[in-house]
Amino acid sequence: SRGVQFAVSTLGFKDIVISYDLRHSNTSSRFEQVQYSVDGTNFIDVASFDGNAGDTWFNNRSVDLGAIAGVADNANFAFRIVAIFA
Repeated sequence: SRGVQFAVSTLGFKDIVISYDLRHSNTSSRFEQVQYSVDGTNFIDVASFDGNAGDTWFNNRSVDLGAIAGVADNANFAFRIVAIFA
């Protein structure tokens, strides 16, 4: 329902991997969803994570998008990381 979104051109790049650090608080959802878009508008779920401990940093979360058609060499590529609830 809430999160961060990034529009990042991948022109000239291939084998795209998203890596990030995230802190779950004691009052946030413990689940997160990574989504990507090849047109900058329509997003597709690609990975989810369970941060099963509050007030904890989860470092080096990584999602490999290298095998997904349309991600590489794309001026309209975008991704977002959002909170989800079980």
